[in-house]
Amino acid sequence: MTAQDSILWNGTKVSEAQALAALRLVETRVPEPETQIAPEAGASYEKTARLMRLVDVSGVTKVGFVGNERYRNFERD
Repeated sequence: MTAQDSILWNGTKVSEAQALAALRLVETRVPEPETQIAPEAGASYEKTARLMRLVDVSGVTKVGFVGNERYRNFERD
């Protein structure tokens, strides 16, 4: 999920319908590979939650958030 609310699948911009179709294909693979999600810092929480709903609907069970360590330091005023 990009800061501009675009879904990228292996670096290519896709629609929600295309993302769901790709996720459904992942779900059929044996063994199921891990689907990795790496939202950008400015990505919308709402859009990321919608993406997670697509993951849930697709039946994919192996999901990991990657790159979160980039956001571990918060500046304080």
